[in-house]
Amino acid sequence: MDFKEYEEACDRTTHDPKPYPGRNTGEGVNYAIVGLCGEAGEVAGAYKKALVSNSPDVADRDAVLDECGDVLWYLAAIARELGTTLEEVAHRNIEKCLRRYPDKTVVIPPTPGPFRTRDQITEMVDRLFPQAA
Repeated sequence: MDFKEYEEACDRTTHDPKPYPGRNTGEGVNYAIVGLCGEAGEVAGAYKKALVSNSPDVADRDAVLDECGDVLWYLAAIARELGTTLEEVAHRNIEKCLRRYPDKTVVIPPTPGPFRTRDQITEMVDRLFPQAA
């Protein structure tokens, strides 16, 4: 599924049983942004449960991914309310990153499998972003 297909699917969910408050008006972006904030908090909450349990499993990963999906839904809604697309948002973000860090390329290897422990995350962050000596 690409961004366009995803946005079309999201658009269909906003009409059943009725559109979200303010959809396609100036108020729609308010609803979408507040919704995004709430869902971002749910991502953090799901991840916190994985950290606190100290034995994260597939269920924890699935919970975080489910909440990330809700975040993506609200991002699509914000883009729609602002008259643009997720693809445009993605392109603008990469352009901003390239302007900000023109001489750096950071390649983050994929991390399939279970969550990382706090120590593993700290080690990865330290490796990717070493502090200036």
